[in-house]
Parts: sequence; C-alpha cells; structure tokens
Amino acid sequence: MARETREAREITTPPPDLQQEVSEIAEYLELQVGPVADAHRKLLSDLVQRYGAAAVTLTLVSELSQLDMVTALLQQSKETLKKRKRTPSTL
Repeated sequence: MARETREAREITTPPPDLQQEVSEIAEYLELQVGPVADAHRKLLSDLVQRYGAAAVTLTLVSELSQLDMVTALLQQSKETLKKRKRTPSTL
C-alpha cells in the first residue's frame, strides 16, 4: 500500500520541466486575462502532458485572439447602437 501511495504522488506531481512549461503558460494567461487558479494550473498540466506545451500555447493564443476579435466587434456594435439611438419622437 505504501508503494501505491508513492506512485500516486509521483503521478500527481509534475516533473520540474513540466512545471516550468505550465508556469510559463500560466504567466502568459495572467498577463492576458488575469489570475490563474490552482485548478487551472492542474488542467494546464494535464493538457501539456497530453498534447505538449507548443500545442497548448498555440491553442490558447488562437482562442484569445478570437476572443479579442469578438470583443472588438461587440465594442463596435455598442458604438454603432449609441449613434443610432433614437431620439424621442415628437408625435
């Protein structure tokens, strides 16, 4: 049983190079969107182990750029709506 506990601990503790990759990705996310919780770091760690740091980073950058485009479009729509805002009718 002690062996199983040690093996489980080894599985849940990522290797140092993986920790560094996850920390770099988390730092990028923090700069772009805000704090990264421990649960997000765990998810990042799992994704990096499964797909690799490059694939995870590229996917995040792509998704964030799409989010930026949507945000810009929404902001344009808001500006347009303000310009089109009707004045009270004089009927």
